Amino acid sequence: MKISKKVLLGLGGGFMVVSLVRATTADIAKNINVGDVVSTLENKSDLKIRFMDTFEAMRVSKEGVKVSQELEEKRKELAKKIETEEKRMAQAMTEYRAQASSLSDTARNKKELELTNMKRDYEAMVQKYEEELKLVMQQKTELLAKEVDKAVTRIAKEEGLDAVVDRMTGRVIFASQRGDYTDKIAREMNKQYEVKLAEAKGIKSGSTTIASNKR
Repeated sequence: MKISKKVLLGLGGGFMVVSLVRATTADIAKNINVGDVVSTLENKSDLKIRFMDTFEAMRVSKEGVKVSQELEEKRKELAKKIETEEKRMAQAMTEYRAQASSLSDTARNKKELELTNMKRDYEAMVQKYEEELKLVMQQKTELLAKEVDKAVTRIAKEEGLDAVVDRMTGRVIFASQRGDYTDKIAREMNKQYEVKLAEAKGIKSGSTTIASNKR
């Protein structure tokens, strides 16, 4: 997820965790039809299934609130540095404009080069801080997401659930062995494979017979 200068300078509060989780889950949801997943699981009456919203759990939990506050403090710290540099650059530009008409061509070219370098350094600094904030957001959000998964697993085992599914993404956060169809699917694949082998042998045998009759 791209962190813009607007985020660094103007947005705060619970925005940090919210934005990263939304961006991550949106990317996942693009590749699946969450409604179909949820509908399918709800129709599995033989399984004890529950649903949750990871985003909401992260947003309202005490640890989630704390993470958002920490990220907001980090954002303010970086924003302050950017604003300080912006003011310095604006002041230098104002001074140059006031003096430009009285400067020699050499002096004016030198000053313009200094301003160009200053702008370049400023843009590099903003990009660096964007990446720094993005990294911190990812690290803290990943740790928080792990805590969500741990809580889900504990509750699921305590209540004897077969599956817990995230409504936003369709991701199965917890699944018991009772609902695991891996072995059954593998056996079905083996059956279909045997059918294909038998059909292939039949086709080969038939081809041989035809060829023999032609001779």
